[in-house]
Amino acid sequence: MRAKWGLPLLAFLVPLIYRIALELYSNPFTVGYDTLVFYLPHITGFYSPSPVELYGYAPLYYIIAYAAKSILGDPLTAIKVLAIALQGLFGLSLFLWSSTILTRQKALIFSLTASFFFTTLRIAWDLHRNALGLTLMLLTLFSLEMIKGRRSQIIIASSLGILTALCNPLIPPILIMMLLPKLLRREKISILISSTTMAVWLSTLIAQFMSKSSLSDTMFAHLIPLGSSSLFPSGLIGLEFFAYIMVPLLPLFLLCALSGRMNKYMYKKTIPALIWLIFCIILGLTTGIGFRFLLMAPIPAIFLIVFYSGRKTQVVLIGVVVVLSIGYSTYGTFNPFPYFTSPWMWHSEFLNAVPSSMLQNTVPLEDSQTVINLFGDLRATINEYNDSRLLVFRPMLSYAILSDISPSKIILFDVIFNNTELTNYLHEGYNIYTIWWKPGYQWYGLDMAEFEGANFSINATSGDYAIYYIKGFKN
Repeated sequence: MRAKWGLPLLAFLVPLIYRIALELYSNPFTVGYDTLVFYLPHITGFYSPSPVELYGYAPLYYIIAYAAKSILGDPLTAIKVLAIALQGLFGLSLFLWSSTILTRQKALIFSLTASFFFTTLRIAWDLHRNALGLTLMLLTLFSLEMIKGRRSQIIIASSLGILTALCNPLIPPILIMMLLPKLLRREKISILISSTTMAVWLSTLIAQFMSKSSLSDTMFAHLIPLGSSSLFPSGLIGLEFFAYIMVPLLPLFLLCALSGRMNKYMYKKTIPALIWLIFCIILGLTTGIGFRFLLMAPIPAIFLIVFYSGRKTQVVLIGVVVVLSIGYSTYGTFNPFPYFTSPWMWHSEFLNAVPSSMLQNTVPLEDSQTVINLFGDLRATINEYNDSRLLVFRPMLSYAILSDISPSKIILFDVIFNNTELTNYLHEGYNIYTIWWKPGYQWYGLDMAEFEGANFSINATSGDYAIYYIKGFKN
C-alpha cells in the first residue's frame, strides 16, 4: 500500500509544501497579478457581472473562490488557500496522467520537473483558472484510461470534461485535440466526452460574445500569424518568446534525438503529448492571448524528454529545473535571477508573460505594505467627503478594496487619464486622487510621465510611491 500511494503523494505534497512556504513568506499579502486584479475584486463583489457575463468567464473557479471566502471570511486568505491546494493538485494530476504512459518513477520525475519549470510556476503563480483547467483536463484523460466499467467511466470522465469547460475557455480545445487519436478510432466514450465538453465550451464562448466580454475581443483580435503588435507575445514576438522559454530544454531534446530511443512503437504512445505541444504552438502564434498557450507548451515538451531520455539526461533536466525554479521564486523583483533579465530575457515585452520574479503581486512584494499604507492615509478623505473620488488603475485596485475604501467612490481606469467619465467628475468640481509610482520611477516601463494629458500635484510620498491630486487636463 505504501508503494502504491507513495509516489502520487510525493507528486502532491512537494508542490503543496513549496506553495505553503511561498504564501507564508508573502503573508499577509499574496503573489500573482490576476489574483489581485481579477479574482479578489470578483469575490468581494466589486465586479458585478450579469449571469450571462459570469457564465462567459467559465465560472467554476469564481464559484469555488466565493465559497472559500464565505467559509474563511477573508478574500485574501481564500485566494491563498486555493493557490496552495491548486499547486498540489496540479502536481498530482500531472503524475496521474503521465503514469498511464510512463513508468511510475518516470511519471514522478515528469510531474516534479514540469511542476517547477518556470513557465508552469508562472501559470500556478496567478493564472489559477488555467491551473485548475489543466488539472481537470489531465484528470479527464486519466479517468479515460484507468476507470474500469463503462458506466462509471462515462459518468466520471464526462463530468470532469464538463468541469474543464466551465473552468477556463483556453483548455477544452487542448483536451479535445489530445483525444483526437481516440476520436479517429471512433471510440464511443471519447466521442461522448468530446461532444459534451465542446457543447459546454461553445456555450461559454457564446455567452462571452453576448456579453461583449473583453476576453473574446482579446483572444480573437489577432488571428493572422506574424501580424500582431500586442504587448503579449504573438506573431513574430511569439516566435521569440517560444524560443526564450524553450532554450533550457532544447539541448535535452537533442540528447533524446541522439539516444536512438525513438521508434515507431514509442512514437505512438507520445502522440497526445505531441498534439498538445504542436497545438499550443499554433494557438500561441495566432491568438491575441497566445502567450498563455505558449506558457503551457513546455509541459508536454518535458513529458517527451522524460519519455525518451535515459537517467543521465533526466538528472540534467532536474538540475536545470531546480536552478531556474529557485531563481524564479527566491530572487527579488529588483534583483532578479540573471535568466529573467537582460541579456537572457532579450525582449522587454516578455515581462508581460513571464515577470522577472514570483516575489510580487501587482507591485513588488516588498512594497505591498507601503502601498496599502498610502491607501489607508487616503481612506478617510475619500470615504468621508462626498466630493472626493479615488482614481484607481487596475494594478492598485485590490489595495483600495483591502483598505476598505468605498466602492462607490472608486473610478476604475486601465492606463489613461483623458476619459470622459473622469472629465465629467473634474468639471463637476470633484477632488480626484490616485496612487501610483513617483515620477521617474518606472514599473514595466510605465510612469506618470506617460500620462501626458494630466495636470497633477503630489500630496505625499512613501518609498517609490506617491499620492497624486488630479487637477485636470493640460490644454
